[in-house]
Amino acid sequence: ASHGYYCRSGELIGAALEVTENDILFAGLPLFHAGARLVTVTLPLVYGIPAYLQGSFSARAYFPRAREVGATLMIAVGAMGAAILATEPSDSDRDHKVTRIMCAPLSLESQETFRNRFGVDPWVDIFGQTECMPTTLTSLSSSQRDPNGCGIGAPDLEVALLDDEGYVLDGEAT
Repeated sequence: ASHGYYCRSGELIGAALEVTENDILFAGLPLFHAGARLVTVTLPLVYGIPAYLQGSFSARAYFPRAREVGATLMIAVGAMGAAILATEPSDSDRDHKVTRIMCAPLSLESQETFRNRFGVDPWVDIFGQTECMPTTLTSLSSSQRDPNGCGIGAPDLEVALLDDEGYVLDGEAT
């Protein structure tokens, strides 16, 4: 992947997550994972914010470690979110400064459990793959957010929804 591709990913995802200069990022994705390189490494470089990257993921230690480093922003994938939710609830689950967590995909039920338990609304309005990250995303403050969806087409891409025969569907995707 090119430098431009990495910078694009960090810039678009940071804008959607509404990153500010006061944010501190925390993530536990291994660096062999494209998302780790495209988001957890590039986003802090593009936005000039500190980042704490765990060498390995621990569901039990994820929020406690984020608390230790003063993280305001966390990056995870859906399977990590599910693992975090599977840990034993604690009185300290809301004792952190995290205001945003990118964690997709997560079911509606898991999103609600995450909000209730940790006091953080997981951002799931994103879809991408190694070859094109992000393909779709919706900013946190957008009125178009859909917790049951995966975002709208990235502003620099032409994205279409096709039927089973490969024809573009009419109307606006919901």
